[in-house]
Amino acid sequence: MPPPPAAELQDRLHRVTRMIGVAFGVALALGAALLVLALRPSQEEWVDTQALIDDPNVRRELVGRLANQVIGSWDSHEDPDVSYVSLPNLYERGIGETLVTSNKQGLRERELEVPKPPGVTRVVLLGDSWVFGMGVAAEDRAGARLEEFLRERATGPGPIEVLNVGIPSWNVVAECAYLRRQLELLQPDLVFHVTCPNDLDDTTGVRGMGIYSKFSPQHRERADSLISSFHASRVLGVPGATNLIVGLGYESRVRYERARDRISNLIEELDGIGCGYVMVLNWGFSSPYARRLLVPELDESRLAVLPGEFRTDPENWASESDQHWGPEAGVRVARMLYALIRERDLLAGWELPEWADAERELRAINDVGMEEARRPPDVDGRLTRRPIADSIEFASADVHRLRQVDGGIDADWLVSPYASVLMKSHAGGTLTIAGRALERRELDGAHVRVLVDEIEVGRLELRNGAEVSGSWSLPAELDERPFVSVRLIAGDYVYVGGELRRCAVFRIDRLAIAP
Repeated sequence: MPPPPAAELQDRLHRVTRMIGVAFGVALALGAALLVLALRPSQEEWVDTQALIDDPNVRRELVGRLANQVIGSWDSHEDPDVSYVSLPNLYERGIGETLVTSNKQGLRERELEVPKPPGVTRVVLLGDSWVFGMGVAAEDRAGARLEEFLRERATGPGPIEVLNVGIPSWNVVAECAYLRRQLELLQPDLVFHVTCPNDLDDTTGVRGMGIYSKFSPQHRERADSLISSFHASRVLGVPGATNLIVGLGYESRVRYERARDRISNLIEELDGIGCGYVMVLNWGFSSPYARRLLVPELDESRLAVLPGEFRTDPENWASESDQHWGPEAGVRVARMLYALIRERDLLAGWELPEWADAERELRAINDVGMEEARRPPDVDGRLTRRPIADSIEFASADVHRLRQVDGGIDADWLVSPYASVLMKSHAGGTLTIAGRALERRELDGAHVRVLVDEIEVGRLELRNGAEVSGSWSLPAELDERPFVSVRLIAGDYVYVGGELRRCAVFRIDRLAIAP
């Protein structure tokens, strides 16, 4: 069936807009439903409404108008690894203190020409909120400044552009997936991959109103069990980060392993198209962990490092309460990257003249940061500041013990479908768990798998409102591990809370590993 005439289509879109105004703040899914209602044909006329919704012109118009109506600023992405992007076609939408304009791909960037036009040299800054530019105007971001410096100073075979491909709270998995799955379209010539300590965290999803969810599409089977370096502070009210970046226990190790695998795959494909790759470690004083655990085999010619003092210096902050790169930091990072391109000859066919200011930044930032990253990680010092205990009495736990919870346990001590806690271990020791099942018949007879690192040691059986307890000897294979992740994986769960969205299994009282 041919599409409706343009005038009829416009009239229908006007009707959709009026209904969207009435339904201010509705989810995108509801908006689509309203479109179907608005375009419902008379009984004498049949129209394929699904085909109409799929029409790119209708969809673009509808999503653009919805983006200016909903509360939040984010849109889900079909790729579960990516999780979400910005709502498309935003215009100066306030995200915190930042006014954001987005393109049709949902990036804070100009419209991407894909495939890349012939003759264009394309540099990509890949990352999360640091690349996105939280707290600063778009023109003050490091990527925008780098493009400005290259266009002003460098000479080459044609136009050059620097694209900022980053979304707040993306992790390494999301970043690598988003770029790798469109390499043939973007065709970058050089990629600067900016990473930071929360790149091991789960990337959340998005609810229909454009706001963050409490689940991760990367681990959708875990319901609302988010693993994060900031779980203790955001959920349990305990200041400071967990020890997720230290590389101790299953949870940390497997996340580093997964991130390394995705980085390796991305680099391999970039090499295949002749594209350069440089990882920029923005880990502050934690850069030794990233150097040894995230990119242990990465040659230093493909590495740049920002020192700890650069990250902690208020002069480089977006504001007193926002430690993202401010305008001055954007200039400094861009100068460093300019000098790096010149020194390492990262853009074939381009000539970058000497620039004293850029050379000074390279020495002051990257040289200092590289020396810091080469040092052995101060694990003992970190564990002194964030000690790991062998027991937690949840009702009376002190802040140090609660910092061991990487995710899956809330301030009411309810256990989610997946929970992970970093514990001090003992060779030949015994693991004990105690709690109480919820008074919910739906969970009667359900089981919770109990794992220590990658090894399942037993199961808890739930009975309606009854005590939950179990005790298991630690496997001999774990005797050499001073720290382990105790993980709880539930076979079923129920909804609790006023909105019936919180997913819970049982209430935990005690978790301990005794000699």
